[in-house]
Amino acid sequence: MEILCFPACFVTDTTARDGVEANNCRAQVQARCTLTSERTGQSLDYLMCQPCIGEHMYRPGQITQVPTSEVLIICSATQDDYMLLKKHADHKDDVIQMSRVGEHLRLHDGGTACRTAMKRTLKSAPARRLDNARQIVDAVFEDALLAGRTTIWNSDRSWRAILEYPIGYINCLPRISGFTVDVGPILAPDFDELNASSPIACLRPTFLLYKALDHVELVYRVPTPIGNGSTQTLHSSKVVHSPAQCEIFQLQ
Repeated sequence: MEILCFPACFVTDTTARDGVEANNCRAQVQARCTLTSERTGQSLDYLMCQPCIGEHMYRPGQITQVPTSEVLIICSATQDDYMLLKKHADHKDDVIQMSRVGEHLRLHDGGTACRTAMKRTLKSAPARRLDNARQIVDAVFEDALLAGRTTIWNSDRSWRAILEYPIGYINCLPRISGFTVDVGPILAPDFDELNASSPIACLRPTFLLYKALDHVELVYRVPTPIGNGSTQTLHSSKVVHSPAQCEIFQLQ
């Protein structure tokens, strides 16, 4: 079988200002999430890209925007839906922008830019599924490239999500054939926030942990009080336990 080869997957976004090409941003795909309605059978594919720091381009002086922000792009794999997340130290300064090709985005300098094109390059590689803990541990010590696929459902099983991701971090102990996957951020839905009219809005950068193939812990990034509680920051603090079907693959 084949699975996404994430190092070879990219989203390239093109923007223009006043009708003149302003930037082409190529970001590596870090995770994929496929949301499926069990009632209608409709499936929607989404990608999450490598994060960056808010930046100034093609001008003299400092590159880093101040105040600093972590910028993350989530987009449809097949349609024009696009969500830009800008995380600041203080949650009140965070920005979420939804747009489609042909629509405008607000910029750090107060102006706008039009998204004129979005290209996705998705490449797959041959892979074999590792069927038990012994095979997983052996693959780790062979320094094999690993990728995961995890299926989860909402509480009434009316929605299903298939999460796909590279496994860049894994713990293992050969003498007991034990392993613990701890990856992220990947892309996962917060089913508590799911709105069928805009499914992309429920997607979150999420950490995923599991030590067996039938149960996972999802750690979502949510507004979290800090200090005396008067200020919030986005932090990975919402832990959800979920039954799951996990598969681990060794790329050939």
